[in-house]
Amino acid sequence: MPEESRVALLPPELECLVSTSPLHFQAEYAKHLGLSDQEYVQRGAIMVPRMELAQSDILIIPKRDEPDAELLRRGQTVAGWLYVGQTPWLYERMSALEITAVAFEEMCSAGRHVFSDNNFIAGKAGIIDALEVLEAMVGKSPKHYQKIAVLGRGTVAKGVFDVLDELGLPYDTFHRTTYGRFFEEISRYDLIISCIKWDYTGEDFIPKDHVDRMQDGCYVVDLTSEGISGSVPQPIARPTYRLPTKRGAIHIYNNDHVPTLWPLRASQGIGQALVPILNSFLQGEPSEVIKRATVLDKGKPTGVQKFQF
Repeated sequence: MPEESRVALLPPELECLVSTSPLHFQAEYAKHLGLSDQEYVQRGAIMVPRMELAQSDILIIPKRDEPDAELLRRGQTVAGWLYVGQTPWLYERMSALEITAVAFEEMCSAGRHVFSDNNFIAGKAGIIDALEVLEAMVGKSPKHYQKIAVLGRGTVAKGVFDVLDELGLPYDTFHRTTYGRFFEEISRYDLIISCIKWDYTGEDFIPKDHVDRMQDGCYVVDLTSEGISGSVPQPIARPTYRLPTKRGAIHIYNNDHVPTLWPLRASQGIGQALVPILNSFLQGEPSEVIKRATVLDKGKPTGVQKFQF
C-alpha cells in the first residue's frame, strides 16, 4: 500500500519462529526502515522478487491494496488487516480463488485485541498528529480547546489519554453506558476524539443530524475511521478537511494509517504479536485465535465479519 510503512516482521522476530523451512520475504522488504536484506538472510530468510511470493501457500500482507491482487492464487491462506467485508474487489477475488482469509482486525485473545500495541500507537500518534495538523492549518494550539470529549476507553483511547494528560488538557470521557449523555451535550464540545470500534449496522454511530448539531469550528478527530457521518479516510499527508454543517462547518481528521506515522515502533509491536500466530500456522495447527479471525474459509464467508455490500 503506497502510504503504508509498517512491516509484519523485523529480523529479531525470525529467531522466535519454529519453521523448519525458510520464510520468503520480498526483496528490500524493510529497506525503508533502514534494515538491509542481509539482516533477514542472516536469520534464515530468503529474499525474492515480489512476484515469486505468489507461489506461497501462506501470504502475510499487513495492509492490502489492489495491486496485491496479483499475488493471490487458488487455495492460499492470506492474513493481514484485510477488511474483506468492506472491500468488494478483495472479496470477489478471494471468493473466486477459494482463498482462506484470516483478518488481523478480528484477532482477539482473552478479551483483548492481539495487536493492541498497534491500537495504542493509533491513539497516541494520531492525536499528536491531529493537533499538530490543525495548529498548522488554522493556528489553534492544543491549549485553545476548552471542552474536549473522548469517545471510548479501549487501547486507542489510552493512547489519547496519555497525550492529553501530558499536555494538561482536561477532557470528558464517554463509553457504552454514557453515550446518551454525550449526544445530549454534543454542541458544547470544540474537540471530539472518537476511539470507538463501530460494528456496521447500516447506521452511523454519530449520524448526520448529530453532526449538524456540533458547534461551528468543532474539530473531530476520527481515530478509528468508523461510525461518523461525513468522515472519510484521507491521504496521510493531508488527513484533515472541512465539512459543511447546518451550524457552519467542522474540521475532520481521518487517517486510517495512523500507526505508520511511527513505522519502526509499530512494526516492532506487530512482529512480537505475530510470532505465536505464525508459529501456529507453521506447525499446521491453527490456534483458536486464528479460527475466530477466519473471515473466509476457502472463499466462503464464515459469519465472523459483516459484509457492507
